Amino acid sequence: GVWSSAGARMRGLGGLGALSGATGWSVERLKQMADEAPETAEELFARAKAYNAEGKYKRACELIERAYALQPKISTALSAANLRLKLGDYVKAVAAYKHVIAAASAVEGARPSAAELA
Repeated sequence: GVWSSAGARMRGLGGLGALSGATGWSVERLKQMADEAPETAEELFARAKAYNAEGKYKRACELIERAYALQPKISTALSAANLRLKLGDYVKAVAAYKHVIAAASAVEGARPSAAELA
């Protein structure tokens, strides 16, 4: 998207730190602006994976759910369920897992592939 292209340009100019120095904005504010920018489901999912790797499960879950809203895929719903479990939100995790099972069952003879479960 537009913002990912801008992000690539910012990395070429020294990343967010260089831009923050030029604008007076903090790196955290620039990250927040990037988080609020419209993106594709794939971009949201990639950012969610990064937050998950940092242990920032709440933010990862928010991004995964936004990605699912843009492109409802079983694998994305499963990721959201897993994040709810990591957050200790067991009621929502169970509901999300039930949604994954129902969605997979809705497709005749469908079983999630290994790639979808990853």
